[in-house]
Amino acid sequence: MKISKIHFIDYKIFKNHQVIFTDDYTSKISYLVGNNGSGKTIVLEAIYSLLTNTFNLQDDFEIEYAIQLADAEKNEFSISDNKIIAHIVCKRGGIVRTFKDTSDRTLSIDFY
Repeated sequence: MKISKIHFIDYKIFKNHQVIFTDDYTSKISYLVGNNGSGKTIVLEAIYSLLTNTFNLQDDFEIEYAIQLADAEKNEFSISDNKIIAHIVCKRGGIVRTFKDTSDRTLSIDFY
């Protein structure tokens, strides 16, 4: 699984912000560069929360992840497309997750 994009809405210091990761598959190293207080750690915490299902539910927020699946992962979930969009919305302490393919069809998959 490769995260290609994260879109934050009202998440910590990000009101409406996208982080796009390169599609350069020759590079084995990814890195975040920015000034102190620019949100590097917040991006890492959000990725960790997606992978471990440990969001802080005290604040309202939205995060959308564009995820590129390997062929084996695509086959495991029985879906036809390697790219999926995970949309996470937290409102009043409740959390809703939806997964869609590139044609905007809702997928019934569960990463947890």
